[in-house]
Amino acid sequence: RQKLRASRGLLRRLERGGSTLKVKAEKAKEAEAASNAQNKQDIPTVTYEFIDLEESKKKYSVADFDKLWEGLEKLRWRMIQMPGGAIKKPDAFYWLHGLGMQATKGDNEEERPMWAEKGGLDFEGRARWDEYTKNKGMDSDEAKQRFVEFSAEGYDPKRCLYQF
Repeated sequence: RQKLRASRGLLRRLERGGSTLKVKAEKAKEAEAASNAQNKQDIPTVTYEFIDLEESKKKYSVADFDKLWEGLEKLRWRMIQMPGGAIKKPDAFYWLHGLGMQATKGDNEEERPMWAEKGGLDFEGRARWDEYTKNKGMDSDEAKQRFVEFSAEGYDPKRCLYQF
């Protein structure tokens, strides 16, 4: 029953315009068909429509990087409460920020921040520094391509942004 309810819910979200992959929709249909088959003792037939990854990469141009990079800070990111009253943004922001910094400035040579101006731990600065350092050694063009791809499809705006 739970699988049936989950698949019906997924199908409803897809019909309303959800941004889920086609493969997930087919899996939901498969689960519903399987539950119907158990009731009717029929064997379901399901076809999968796979998305070509090389084709999806061609959709995103590195030329869009500058526009997306300028707009990253302007988006209304949700804030996550941290211990001690500190707040930080969702992980998707820091991942995008790290890729953008690698694409524009190259490898990170700065020291890791520890304390905030108000005296507590600097969660925001540390998260930015960590993601920037993870991309050390990455080529600028590759960082731009990953940034554009992730900003287009990599995160759920409804969970990460206000008023989407």
